[in-house]
Amino acid sequence: RIATMDDAKSDLVNVLSRLEAHWVVLEAELTEINKDITQCEQCVQKYGEYFTFPLQHLKDLKKAKKQKMKEIIQAMEAFNENLVGGKRLVKMLEREMPVVSVNSTSKSGMN
Repeated sequence: RIATMDDAKSDLVNVLSRLEAHWVVLEAELTEINKDITQCEQCVQKYGEYFTFPLQHLKDLKKAKKQKMKEIIQAMEAFNENLVGGKRLVKMLEREMPVVSVNSTSKSGMN
């Protein structure tokens, strides 16, 4: 059971760090896409309709990247909601039946 808890902690940390890494990449990609959109808009004005398709492609790409970022935010919010709910449950359980922590002799929720 302890190995399972350690595995769960490791999985949680891994998922959170991977989500953060993906966020950083998406943010950098969006910055670059925004620059490219600006340049492409200038090309549409300067050279005409030939650049309309690439401009639309960049806008679609931007929308897709923003959607992925929104999904990351939703996942992080879900983690936070679960954490808050877990803390509430621990607090309630501690009031009803305090336990001695494995790592300590004091009464504790989770160390």
